[in-house]
Amino acid sequence: MKKTKETLYAWLTHPYRLVMRDEERLADYKSYPITRAKILAITVPLIFLIFISGFWLSSYLHKHGSFGKQETQTLKRELIRLYQTVDSLEIALQHHEQYIQTLHRVIRGDVEPWKEEKKKEKASKDGKLKMPQNDSIDLDYISEAELALRSEYEQKAEQTTGSTYYQVANQAGSSSIGMLFPPLQGVISGHFNMEKKHYGIDIVSKANAPIHSVADGTVVFAGWTDETGNVIAIQHGNNLISVYKHNARLLKQVGDVVSSGEAIAIIGNTGRYSTGPHLHFELWLKGNPVNPEKLIAF
Repeated sequence: MKKTKETLYAWLTHPYRLVMRDEERLADYKSYPITRAKILAITVPLIFLIFISGFWLSSYLHKHGSFGKQETQTLKRELIRLYQTVDSLEIALQHHEQYIQTLHRVIRGDVEPWKEEKKKEKASKDGKLKMPQNDSIDLDYISEAELALRSEYEQKAEQTTGSTYYQVANQAGSSSIGMLFPPLQGVISGHFNMEKKHYGIDIVSKANAPIHSVADGTVVFAGWTDETGNVIAIQHGNNLISVYKHNARLLKQVGDVVSSGEAIAIIGNTGRYSTGPHLHFELWLKGNPVNPEKLIAF
């Protein structure tokens, strides 16, 4: 045993010399005495340090990889949320396009597309409403409740303010739109006629007479068309749109908020379809033309 220890000690301490030699001059440059014990003293701590560094690096990469997975899940949730937002915006855009198309039909006076839809709506309500039973849509029909309410408000308006107002009611007799202000004081020269595709009324008044908004709302169109000249359209509550055509001058722009009775234009004679100074006035409810004389007492 003692001999083995001496042999191991001798093996560890056996002297060697590490020589650095200049090959060009064939001369020794530097030399270092070295033993196996010194080599072990240097390499063992170095191996241990490499092991510790590798373990730390592995832990760091594992932790970083987990964070990457969490970040990926967060990104997936964000993508789903963005997809839902885009889908909602697409639906809103479709509704907006439908609204713009409806508004264009209002300006052009084109109501053909809604006839079939109106028939279906009428058929679904026949069991609840006492409407005339025929194959066509009678937009001039007004229930007894509407007639009574109209008479009541006309009498109150004439007795109290001297102005003409009318509160639009649905067929059940309850208020649905509110008070409508006459757009112009004058004489009605042309009446609403669905068969002749005259979807409004013509009002003649004195020169330069101001035209008023029938209710609170926002201007959604204010511009020129070859057929009807200067036109202004106002979006009110409950899907009601009022349209004023053949104006000499417009006093409001798109986006302006107007109040009931506020001046919005000046009566005129513009557009190819105009036959003289007058106002062509239309009311559209949910994309369908309605007779203004049924809603406003002129």
